[in-house]
Amino acid sequence: MFPTMHLNKQDMTTVFNSNTITFIGMKDDPMRVHGLKSDVFFINEAVNIPKITFDNLEQRCRDFWIIDLNPSEPNSYVYRLNMRDEINQFRSTYLDNPFLTPQQVKKIESYEDTEDNRRQGTADPRKWSIYGLGQTYLGKEIIYPKWNTYSGDDPDGFDYCFYGLDWGFNDALACVKLILVDNDLYIREIIYGSGIDDFQDVINILLLETQLKERKTYLVCDTSEPRSIITLQKAGVPAMKTKKGQGSILDGIRKVNGYNLFVHEEAKNVIDEFNNYKFKIDERSDTILDIPVDKFNHACDAIRYPLITFL
Repeated sequence: MFPTMHLNKQDMTTVFNSNTITFIGMKDDPMRVHGLKSDVFFINEAVNIPKITFDNLEQRCRDFWIIDLNPSEPNSYVYRLNMRDEINQFRSTYLDNPFLTPQQVKKIESYEDTEDNRRQGTADPRKWSIYGLGQTYLGKEIIYPKWNTYSGDDPDGFDYCFYGLDWGFNDALACVKLILVDNDLYIREIIYGSGIDDFQDVINILLLETQLKERKTYLVCDTSEPRSIITLQKAGVPAMKTKKGQGSILDGIRKVNGYNLFVHEEAKNVIDEFNNYKFKIDERSDTILDIPVDKFNHACDAIRYPLITFL
């Protein structure tokens, strides 16, 4: 039996085992937690809480924090927290909850896209993905919806090996390695970051790649910085500009989607982009347009460049 806890409704606090617990509603006013110190904090349904609120709490937290969520908001900052090395992520579904009643289980399972549920009008792919499978719903507007992760080394034998680079300073500079085996495209993240002050750091990282150092392949770059391409060439990197033209973005997207895509499990920024890179939607008609949203596309652009140039 847990000891009885009495809530002080005036300041919304209670004491448990000599620990003071404070309950705070944070959704509408981030300033409510500004300057608030804690040893531990917990956020329920974190996708509904602004990032500035989380940042304010974390920077004044002495020990650790816990958040939970249903993955109902596909672009929330919380998914990018898992990119940090010290973060542990645990995924569960309704099947892991022993406290649900049979009626609650029945309701959740009514969302699954089965013939019976479709006949009864209860099938809902979005709700089934979120509440049934515990996964972010990737709607039809997601540009790269089908891909898997792989671990360990790249395949030894391959048909092609290329590198792609998308320039950026305030935006991220992204460089990826592509390995093509039959119709399988393996993607590894080489560089991803913004505010890179010393371009020599980029050169040094690129020359650690055996295929580039031994000039056995090409680094295909965005055309926006011809001087940077020349700098790479002078440093011994086999860099070249990509081919661009009318419709090259959509053409490249079609080429990428024509392969079986495998993203290395450590390529966290590529994974983040694949989960968020999407087509625009006409809000009046709810129609998906053939216009990619210009966000979450730095690595995605770098992937396209070698494919539209050579293949």
